[in-house]
Formats: sequence, C-alpha cells, structure tokens
Amino acid sequence: MGLYDYFMANIQSQWDVIHSMRAQGFHVDKKKKAELTDRFQKTLLENEQRLLGSVGFIPNTKSPIDMSKVFEKYGVVPRRTPKTKQPVIDEEALLSYAQRWPASKEVLTNCVTINQQRTMLSMYRLMTTDPANFYHASYDVYKAVTGRLASEGPDEGHLIPKKRHAGPQMQNQPRMMRAMFIPDNPELDEITNFDFSQAEPRIVAWDSNDIFYINAFLAGKSAHKIAACVIFKGWDTNKGLPLDEVLDAIQKLCPKCKAAGEQECTHSEYYLAKRCNNGVSYGLQAPRMMQVLRGDNIFITKDQAELYVRRILREPIREWQDRTDHELEKSRWLTNVYGTKREFYGLRDDTMLRDALSWKAQSAVTHLTCYAMRAIHQRFTQDKIPAAIKTQTHDSCTISHRRSDRDLITAIIKEATYLPVIIHGRELVIPHETTHGPSWGEQYK
Repeated sequence: MGLYDYFMANIQSQWDVIHSMRAQGFHVDKKKKAELTDRFQKTLLENEQRLLGSVGFIPNTKSPIDMSKVFEKYGVVPRRTPKTKQPVIDEEALLSYAQRWPASKEVLTNCVTINQQRTMLSMYRLMTTDPANFYHASYDVYKAVTGRLASEGPDEGHLIPKKRHAGPQMQNQPRMMRAMFIPDNPELDEITNFDFSQAEPRIVAWDSNDIFYINAFLAGKSAHKIAACVIFKGWDTNKGLPLDEVLDAIQKLCPKCKAAGEQECTHSEYYLAKRCNNGVSYGLQAPRMMQVLRGDNIFITKDQAELYVRRILREPIREWQDRTDHELEKSRWLTNVYGTKREFYGLRDDTMLRDALSWKAQSAVTHLTCYAMRAIHQRFTQDKIPAAIKTQTHDSCTISHRRSDRDLITAIIKEATYLPVIIHGRELVIPHETTHGPSWGEQYK
C-alpha cells in the first residue's frame, strides 16, 4: 500500500526540523511573561470575587463538597458517580447543568473559567527555560491521529518534581500569552508567521465538489462569513453569493471584545458560524453541537441547533458524507486528497463516520503544513540562512529571522506553501497569509 514510503517521506522526515525546534527553543521575554502572568492572575482574582459575591464564599471548584453547596443554592440536581455517589463536577457536567438550570448559568460558567485559568496559570508558573531564557518544548509527531504535532513542556527532572512537565504546550497557546515569545535576537530579528487561509473548508468544498463554495473561494469570499449569513440572516445559497455589504457586516469581534481591545472573540456571529460550519460538515448533529458550543460559553437551545444544522447542511456536503460512509463499508482504509492513508477500527457507526469526515480534512491540512515546514527548514539549512522555525500549530508556522531578510523569508514561504492538487478535475492551491512583528502575539500584515 506504499505506507512505508509515505511514512519515511512525510512523517519520519520531520525529525530534523522537530529536533531543531526543540534544541534551539523559543525565546521568552521574562518581563513580558511576568506582566502577562500578572494579568492572568488579576483576571482570575476578579472571577473569584464575582463568585464570592454570588454564593457568599469562594468554593474549591474541584471539590465535590464545595460544589454541592453551590448546587444546593441554585436547585441544581447533579449527576452522581455510581460508586461514591459524589456529584459529577467535570467541565462538561458543569456546563450541562448551567444549560438545564439557567439561574445557575453565570456561577457555573464562572467556575469552569476559574478551573481553566488556574490550570493555565500553573503551566506558565512552572514554565522552565534555559539560562538564556529559551523554552524548549518537547514535540510528538505520533500522538494525533490526523498527523498534527503535539507538544508539552520539557521534563527537567533536576529542576521540578518528578513527572511534572514544565510549561505549556505550543499548539494551544492563548493569543494574549503569545506576546511573551520573541525573536532569537530582538535587536536584529523579527517573528514571521504564516497560516493557510480557511484550509479545512477549502478541502471540504473541493472534496465534496460543492460548486457554490468553490466559486465563493475563487471569488475571494470567506466561507465563515457566508455561513453566518446563512445561519443568522436566512440567506438562501441558491440565490448566489451574498452581497459584499452583507458579508462585511459579519465581524470577527463582537462589539464588547472590540471595545476591550481583545484579539480573540468567542461571542461573534463569525466565530459561531465557523464552529458550526466545520462541525456540520463533519456530521455534527444538534445535541453534540450544543455540547461543543457550551465549551465556548455559548448556550443555544435544541431548536436553534437543529435550525443551524438544517441551514448549513447543503446537498453536496450530505452526498460527501454518504460517499465516505460507503467507502468505509467497502474498506476501512481511507485516503485523503494528498494521498495520506488511515485505517479505521471498531463499529461502523455515526462516531466512526464523524471521525472519518474530520480526518479527511484535518489530515490534509496537516500534510500541507508539515510539507511546508520541512521545505522551509531544508532551505534554511541548505543555504545557511540565519533563521529557524520556532513552532508549528496545525495550519501555521512561526519563524524567527533577521528583519533585513523579510523579503527572502516571504519568498521561501511562498515557494514552500505551493502544493497544488487535482480534486475531481479541479486544481486546489490553498492560499496563505504572512504576518510579521516583534513577537508571536504582535503580528501585522
């Protein structure tokens, strides 16, 4: 089946750049790190004070005893573990209680936020850097089934308690915390980042032969903005593309986050449409959609979720899903548009189909990003260019290089990201955006 050759050419060949990323590390601005950590701590304290004002004490959000008192105050009847009969208080359970008992929503979502912030804060406090303030994350190319990279803090046994990993993983860094990561030499260097533009929706559009979205992408339109028009404005895609003024009204930041100067927003119509559009393509149904969105503190009713699914699920996507199901019926081996193969185990049910659909798109994006990452590293090594890839986050790569080499780096990225593929007789080249700045968190077009 050619799996060995594929493995050596595309997976094992990543180790040169992976080793370079770990050995060189990512430079950390300790002053900025302290400022951001303090800001994080302040936000955590503010959330705890709000909790104090609501329930009269600051509960240990991981204590069944403390959380039982919170549940009693708001009339929440929690699920209980079969053996100990203690209330179930994991994140998903708390969010499901918040949806079922609306009076408890503000308090329970605050508890979830506090849990997340405490975990994240501890990761940054434990963050271990070398004497020159470089963070050496440990990367794993085999953990994710889609081929994506995973990472964790370096395990410095002589510096921290045994089996404790010292620092955050690089694939899920909050944007506000990225500002602590700076170029190797801040006086001469800059950080350049490139990411593939709406890569997963493009893969789905071409693979499903969805002419409407193919034409939308070729016209330079945003699939997520179109999905927002479909969901929230009731736009009928049979009438063609929405007008530009309608699309321009869909903003990435909600008014509140925009006024606060935030870089990310999980409250906007754009963000909600993005999550729903990708999920529905991968077979997401209303109950699971509600569960997924609760994780972003977005609470919708079952009727709303069913409406979103009906409006988003176009006939070409439905046919693509059915075609994938038939492929699984014939053989458990699937192949994505770039030739990556995977075998699926277990019962051929809805869960397997969802996994297969998401794998088809996500593994294709991974193939593209890893190809570009290897090509860029090879060029840096071959031509002895004073530049290095610092990290890779699924559909993007981050590079430290001399500011004077910006045009050269941009040209190398352009060459490395060009990987055309023919799907149903149509060529697909996924475009990319390149940004530059003084840190990973401060990037400008």
